Amino acid sequence: MQLVQPQWSSSSLLSSARIFGIENGSVTMDSNALNCEILTGDGKDGVGEECVKVDGSKKRQEPGKCQSWLPKKRRFCASHALAGLEFCGNHKTSPNQSRVPCPIDPSHTVLQEDVASHVKKCPAARQLDRFEHQSYYIKGINAGSDDDADDTLDGVPVGSIERINSGEPQKSSNGIPLKLRSLNSEEKLPEDGALSNTNHFLSSASKRAAVSALSRADFEHLVAKIDKAFIQACGENVEEAVTQPQACRRWLDGDRDRRIPYQEKHALQQASLLGNMEAYGLLENLNCEGDLACRGSTPTETTSASHSPMQRAIVELGAGRGYLSQMLCDCYTVHKVVMVERRAYKFKADRTIRHSNGLILERLRLDIEDLNLNQVSLLQDCHVVAISKHLCGPATDLSLRCCLSDEDTPLLRNSKETIPNQKDAQSQVKPVVDGIAIATCCHHLCQWKSYVNKKYFKELEFSKDDFHAITWLTSWALSGTHEHELPDCYTSEAIEQLPVQMEDREPVNGAVRAKALLSEAMNAMDAYQRYLLGRKCKRLIDTGRLLWLREKGMQAKLVEYIADTVSPENKVLLAKRP
Repeated sequence: MQLVQPQWSSSSLLSSARIFGIENGSVTMDSNALNCEILTGDGKDGVGEECVKVDGSKKRQEPGKCQSWLPKKRRFCASHALAGLEFCGNHKTSPNQSRVPCPIDPSHTVLQEDVASHVKKCPAARQLDRFEHQSYYIKGINAGSDDDADDTLDGVPVGSIERINSGEPQKSSNGIPLKLRSLNSEEKLPEDGALSNTNHFLSSASKRAAVSALSRADFEHLVAKIDKAFIQACGENVEEAVTQPQACRRWLDGDRDRRIPYQEKHALQQASLLGNMEAYGLLENLNCEGDLACRGSTPTETTSASHSPMQRAIVELGAGRGYLSQMLCDCYTVHKVVMVERRAYKFKADRTIRHSNGLILERLRLDIEDLNLNQVSLLQDCHVVAISKHLCGPATDLSLRCCLSDEDTPLLRNSKETIPNQKDAQSQVKPVVDGIAIATCCHHLCQWKSYVNKKYFKELEFSKDDFHAITWLTSWALSGTHEHELPDCYTSEAIEQLPVQMEDREPVNGAVRAKALLSEAMNAMDAYQRYLLGRKCKRLIDTGRLLWLREKGMQAKLVEYIADTVSPENKVLLAKRP
């Protein structure tokens, strides 16, 4: 690796710490990591003292602008420098100052000494403030709890953040209002790796540390419990249905809006998802007048002067850029679409969907955890089909709870008393979720608190710690399909029915030496056995969701909608009202 000595100030280089190092007191730059060439000179030939050559073109910062180079964006910071300094407020630093992630939005950092003042003006805080006054926003309404039934204190679930508009917000130990603390920040695990008595989001690293703390005997006992639970709970066959519906043929044949990025593997998945939805009856009767039985209404209630016939609306949860909705709107007749996504994206499909004749689109930028679907004004008087492709980890559980929430919960009663708009909305006909199609994903991120069917895992004699260990083990299912090790006669369903086996090795005096280290227990499983165990863990989690949907009165099934050679995350939960 070649290091070059630039002529910039040390503070300028330190602003891009990922590509710089300090050796013997001097700052060095890895030009290969930066993928650029550092130019120095006296101003002749267009080369000044502060110039970067990227992909053959010379880049020089404008006077008065921040001199911090942003490697990911391959450009200088666009902000104005502070008076008398080379850097903007976001990039100024000194040897005695440290930067920390913003407690509201960890995607950016602030000086530690400025945290208290920053949270008052952070754009993410202003966005939260806008949400507070929306009738569909109720903090933590879909969050769940550590017990089967939400523990509540004054109508607010224990462990969730206090309702923002109910008095003075509580403050944490660092003085930051709880309402501004990030829900996605990951808490550190205790050094012993224990998972008990913690209500925080557990990262994969935390789960791995806890599993690694198990003895071999404990790990083998857990594997045996998983095998037993799989036989007991997962006897129902998973239908394999890879479809290419006629309505989507022109997309698959290349006749599509060229402004939309296209990758064949994503188009195949989207088309098969829509084909399975169509086959299951979720895309029928887009102008729905007669299907009133599912909401218990009479015809006069929906055909009165104050209410038009109920239409079919699509809600895409965890929509991202919205390309699944784009194909759906382009290939089927849709009148209303609501996209829910907490992140901001460039190159969204919204720009082309909005040009569709007679289609109304609304994008809600908030966490599914905080969405009261009944109060979204566009969905009033509508039959709703909720869809999602690769809804990560706990977001699937949040979405299921969002779609099939109980009307008479303490948190909802509390919100109706504190928000006038909630009272006014009672005269409207609530949306009815007729169908659900959620392609699950990232089971290793699932959390006990948000999981919808804790009772199911308890009946299988799994504890909270067992559940988090199972979620981590699901990552083993993504290590490849190992087709070269399988007989041709094995189907996807048959693979999961095989028992997990561990080889006992190193016999000593006719007996097997006990191995205490988990690493040795894992080494006793070949790659395919680990893959098999991961698949069983994923299936256990999805089966719990399937049974929960049925308990809510839905007809539901689990379908393998695409080959695992296209995507190993290839299961979709389909549900509809009978």
